[in-house]
Amino acid sequence: MIITTACLLNSESDSVKYEARWAINYANMVLVFGFLAIEVKQIVAQRMDYLKDASNYNDLFFIFAFYATMIFDWQFGAVDYEGTAEITRICYVILTVSSFIKFLSLS
Repeated sequence: MIITTACLLNSESDSVKYEARWAINYANMVLVFGFLAIEVKQIVAQRMDYLKDASNYNDLFFIFAFYATMIFDWQFGAVDYEGTAEITRICYVILTVSSFIKFLSLS
């Protein structure tokens, strides 16, 4: 779903694609919040042993990158009117790479 959202970045704010992109973003936010709850549960259960596994660092980075991307997308948008949309696009690239690494670690 993150890739679909990234593909719809250039949609204008009054289009159906823009509304679809934000509907997907809201669904992603709920899913990542659930993932955050799972990670917090693991942190509480494992304590300092949680940080010994390198894949957990990617999990935490994915959560941080996702919410940072959503904040930048909400604040600056993705259509470049003032030159600020480049930040959003860079965040989506980082998020896409982090998502790919996360899916590789799930298999």
